[in-house]
Amino acid sequence: MKTYTTNQIAKIVGVHPNTVRLYEELGHISPVQRKQNGYRIFTEKHLEEMRIARLAFPGPYPVSSKALFDMMSAFINESYAQALNDVKHYKDLVIEEEKRSKESLRTLDQWHKGQYGTDRIIAVGRKAFAGLNRISVETIRNWERNSLYEPAINSRRYKQYSELDYEKVQIIRLLRKTGFSIASLAKMFHSNEKEQLPSYFLEKVYKNYESDYEADEWLKHIKDHIKRADGIIERIELKIK
Repeated sequence: MKTYTTNQIAKIVGVHPNTVRLYEELGHISPVQRKQNGYRIFTEKHLEEMRIARLAFPGPYPVSSKALFDMMSAFINESYAQALNDVKHYKDLVIEEEKRSKESLRTLDQWHKGQYGTDRIIAVGRKAFAGLNRISVETIRNWERNSLYEPAINSRRYKQYSELDYEKVQIIRLLRKTGFSIASLAKMFHSNEKEQLPSYFLEKVYKNYESDYEADEWLKHIKDHIKRADGIIERIELKIK
C-alpha cells in the first residue's frame, strides 16, 4: 500500500502542510497513524479525503455549510451514497441562492425603469412576511428595529407588508449577503423619511459602483461554489461506480 508524508500530501493537494494537520485535527480526514518517531503515515484514502475537503471547505459559504460537513463525515465513513446526497443537497441550496440573488438584481433593474412594487398588501403579520421571504422572523424583526423599512400597521395592530416592502427586503438581503453592514444599509433604507421613493435607493445602491461590484462578485462566488460542488459530485460518483 502506497503511503505519503505530510509534506507529500500537502504538495499533491496544493496546500501548506499545516493545512493537512489542521484538517486532521478538525476531523475532515480519517485518523492518521504515526510512526514511532511521531511522523504521520497517510494513505490513498487520506489523499482522496484531502482532495474532497479542499473542494468543500474554503469558505465563506453562500448558504449553510451543514450539508458539506455531513457529506465529509459520510465520505470518511465510506457511506458514499449518503455523501452524494448531501453534496447534491448543498448544490441545490446554492442554485436556489443564485436564483434569489438574480431576482433581487432584476428588481433593481425594474426600479431603474421606474417600475416599483405597489402598496398592495401581500402579507399580514411578521411571521407570514418572514415565510414569504424565506427569512427568519428574528431577521425581519432586526431589520425593522434598524428602520431599514417600515411596514404599515392595520386597525388590529398587526403589521402589514406591501409589494414594495417585499422588494426592499429582497434587496436588503442581497446587500447583506454581499457584506454590507446594517449601519450602512440603515443610511440607504431609512424608512422614517417618508418622501423617499425607490429612486432614492437607486441613487444609493443601483448607481453605486461599489454595490454593483460587490453584487457581481457575489454571483461569481456563488458560481464558484456550484463548480466546487460539481467537482465533489464527480469524485464521489467515481467511488460508487
